[in-house]
Amino acid sequence: KTNPTITEREGHLIFTVTDPAFNVSLTKTLTIKQGRGASQLEVYGSSYNSSNTVKVTSDGRYGTESQFYVKSNVDFTLSTQTNWIHLSTTSGKGNPDEPSIIKFNFDPNTEKGDRRGEILVSSCDNTISAPLYVEQAAHARTLNISPTEMTISPYSSADNAITITTNLSLEVTCNN
Repeated sequence: KTNPTITEREGHLIFTVTDPAFNVSLTKTLTIKQGRGASQLEVYGSSYNSSNTVKVTSDGRYGTESQFYVKSNVDFTLSTQTNWIHLSTTSGKGNPDEPSIIKFNFDPNTEKGDRRGEILVSSCDNTISAPLYVEQAAHARTLNISPTEMTISPYSSADNAITITTNLSLEVTCNN
């Protein structure tokens, strides 16, 4: 079987033969040494064995959290140059049998377009690395007015209120 670890491993086969006529047994041991396996580092998105991309919501309210998986037989570091992604940790322990779950937070996307960030996972000796991409849709654009219809008496001189809510810049024009 392939050695999944980065350390050399050793096993033993013990051979015993017996000659019942002379009541003699001979035993010999064969030592088998297997070299270290190659460094392994794999990154998966929202579910284990998925692509290396995580899609997150646009709102990113404070404390909004997402996660990804790292399967590695070496210890690793995590870093990002993306200012709207916040890592919960900057390192992890390699375990080829059980993937590490890495959590991160992200800010709301207030931009007009979708955006993409990157988290880089690297072996501690920097011999291998793998990116995880974080995709975030543009924030939904809203415009609400209340009331949506208003009837004013021709004899009224009272002020009437209109409530306008939006997450966009607002320009008001009046048509007679």
